[in-house]
Amino acid sequence: MMRIPALSRLRCAASRAMAASMLLSAAVTATAQVSVGASIPETASLTISHDRVVFDLAAAVYPPAEFPAYYMPTDPEPGSEPMTFTVFTNLSRWAVVVDFTGLYNERENVVLPSRQLEYSLDGVTWRPFSAGGVNVVVGQGPTTVHQTYELAVRLRIDGSEPPGTYVGSLTFTLTSD
Repeated sequence: MMRIPALSRLRCAASRAMAASMLLSAAVTATAQVSVGASIPETASLTISHDRVVFDLAAAVYPPAEFPAYYMPTDPEPGSEPMTFTVFTNLSRWAVVVDFTGLYNERENVVLPSRQLEYSLDGVTWRPFSAGGVNVVVGQGPTTVHQTYELAVRLRIDGSEPPGTYVGSLTFTLTSD
């Protein structure tokens, strides 16, 4: 039997291709999984631009021509330094509550009720504070950015207040449901 060299080479190449194919089909694959998790904490941030508000009626027109009279703060001056508060939260339901219990005059032992201090977010609509706090802003959903709100305050004087120095505080709280 005579061998044809080209045919022999062809058979050899075919055998090698078949062997390589068998190796490839016999190759084993393996997979693995890695668990991925993230923990995002609840976040709530509230900052206030000013640490005090002063109503100096001696620097204003007092007594006024008629009562009730409304006075804007003398420090900080509301036109140049409006009081602001800034909120950031990733909570779905939140509110900024401001509590004001009134202004206390220690010398006379008298309190101006909380309703004599009023607030506005737009400078047009004024609402009185009340004991127990008022929701000045109610949010639905995360803020996604630091949101800043202007809060104007004014003091209502009805003419029956004893003279003296009065002190009190506004307490801002960012709450969630």
